[in-house]
Amino acid sequence: MTLRLCAGTLRRFFNDAPDSPGAAGFASWSDTVRAALAVGRLASDANDTALAASEELGWSAYGALVLWAAYAEHPERSRPLMEPEEWHKDPAVLGSAAHGFPTRYATLVRGAELWVPGDFDAVIEIPSPAGDALDAGSTGALVRELDALNAATWQARAAEVLGWRDTVDAGSSGLEDLARRGFSTFFRVLSRARGKPLAVWLDY
Repeated sequence: MTLRLCAGTLRRFFNDAPDSPGAAGFASWSDTVRAALAVGRLASDANDTALAASEELGWSAYGALVLWAAYAEHPERSRPLMEPEEWHKDPAVLGSAAHGFPTRYATLVRGAELWVPGDFDAVIEIPSPAGDALDAGSTGALVRELDALNAATWQARAAEVLGWRDTVDAGSSGLEDLARRGFSTFFRVLSRARGKPLAVWLDY
C-alpha cells in the first residue's frame, strides 16, 4: 500500500476519501466536523477540488519521521540507526503518544491523518467521510511541530530541507536518511499550502 501526502480543500479530501458518499454529503460532514472541533466555520469550504500538492511520502519515511520526533524528546533513549520493523511499537513513540505526556509533536506522534486549516494544538477525533473515526490536527500545529523538530535536531535551512527529498538515497534504510526524506516531503507540501485555507492529509 502506497502512502502520499496531499494538500487541497477539505471538499477534495472528502470527495476522494475511501467509501465517501461524495459531494452530496459534504455539507453534513463539514457541520459535524465543525462541531467536533468547536469552531464556528471551517476555513476550507471552497468548491475547488484541485490538488494544491501531492507527493509520494512512503510508509518508511513517514514512520522514520515519527520516530525522529519521538527520540528528539526522549534523549535518554538510544535512537536506532536503522528503520525498525514495527516503528509504531517503539518505546519512544509510545512514550511521546502516551496520555498526559507533554509532547511537542502531538499531531506527528499521535496518529493524525488529516490537518485541517486552522491553529489548535490538540489531536481531535472526528468522523471520517465514511463515518468511522479519524484523528485530526491543525495545519498551524503541524508547521510549529516541524519547525521545532528541525530546530531541535538538524537546524537546516529551507533550501537544504527542500533538497533532501531528491538528494537523500531513496533506497537507504538508515533512520536519519528516511526521516529527512519524510521531513522534506512534509515541508514541500506545506510550502504549497502555507497561507492558504487548505487541508493536508495522508492518502493511502
